[in-house]
Amino acid sequence: MAQWYQQNSGTTSQLESVFFTDSLTGYVVGDNGTIIKTYDGGSNWNILFTGTSDWFISVYFTDANTGYVAGNINSSIYPCILKTTNGGTSWDTLHFGTNYGAGSLFFTDSNTGYAVSAASIYKTTNGGIAWDTVLSGLHEGLNSIYFPDSNTGYAVGEYGLIVKTTDAGANWTNISITTLDVLNSVFFTDPNTGYAVGYDPTSWDPGIIIKTVDGGIHWDTLSNAPQDQWFSICFTDANTGFVVGYFGTILKTIDGGANWSYSSCGQFYPLFAVAFPSGNTGYAVGRYGTIVKTGNGGGPVGNIEIKPNLQALKLYPNPACTSFTIGTAAKGVLYLFNLNGKQFLQQEITKSNTKVDVNNLPNGLYFWKFVEEKGIQIGKFIKK
Repeated sequence: MAQWYQQNSGTTSQLESVFFTDSLTGYVVGDNGTIIKTYDGGSNWNILFTGTSDWFISVYFTDANTGYVAGNINSSIYPCILKTTNGGTSWDTLHFGTNYGAGSLFFTDSNTGYAVSAASIYKTTNGGIAWDTVLSGLHEGLNSIYFPDSNTGYAVGEYGLIVKTTDAGANWTNISITTLDVLNSVFFTDPNTGYAVGYDPTSWDPGIIIKTVDGGIHWDTLSNAPQDQWFSICFTDANTGFVVGYFGTILKTIDGGANWSYSSCGQFYPLFAVAFPSGNTGYAVGRYGTIVKTGNGGGPVGNIEIKPNLQALKLYPNPACTSFTIGTAAKGVLYLFNLNGKQFLQQEITKSNTKVDVNNLPNGLYFWKFVEEKGIQIGKFIKK
């Protein structure tokens, strides 16, 4: 049975955010002014005309009809926030008092919402008519914001930046953690228990998944976090959560992050957002108009575990001009992608010292992904 399967989004735009107001009605936003809507759980997606070419980064609805999208005007640094009160039929432009693009949105009720923009946080108490600065002057940018209750909120960003409020944004505390990783997404299952995901911007070594159980005072790196750039995390209950990443990777945990299993979605384009309108039904969106859906909670756990040190794959020579050799006793499938996530090669590996022909590949940097029965490995390859 399929765990995740692709849907026809009707667009090739890069999709950045997904939000469902009920089990059937959902919205996805992305670049080129893209806002698409489904009425039937993703069987069909309809393009909503906004009249812009803006880059939308976040979408959030407070009820079935009222929603917001945020991003950058014409992919510039300047912000845009739009609002609909009729389920996306029409959109009004809201004034946003900053010169920098708007990012992650979160609303705690129909009137009270928050948005991050560069190194600042903004708040509205009147449904987006006015936005007030509640935090500014940070040294690093913010990427994601989440409120587990109306007073307690967290935002995360560049170089391990985490800030917290316990008074609905009136005051914010800087939380120090020992990482320089970019944190892309934050999610809390209750005011004390939360997770953040990201990656090391200086390399393609293991991404980071961190967890707190004491309201952000301490954060532990989950030791079995696999290799990838992680972009989004969400939980459906206290123990069951999902993470998506650059190589189309989808992870699932059923024990609060102690262990993670790999769910196959059948494609390898970057996935930038994941959301579950119900415990079993979820969606992930990403590059080239990619939308994948699961109706069975992401499939059974334990089908493929991701571990950093499986039967280590040796790829040599690297760099290579015409071919390289796979030196592993494991059987599996090798994939090669360019920096944009486009797949250039897929080859079944059935024996050790298999030679792979790359003579016709354009010169440059590639990423390889090796999927075997019990795990995956990811690395870099240079064609010269």
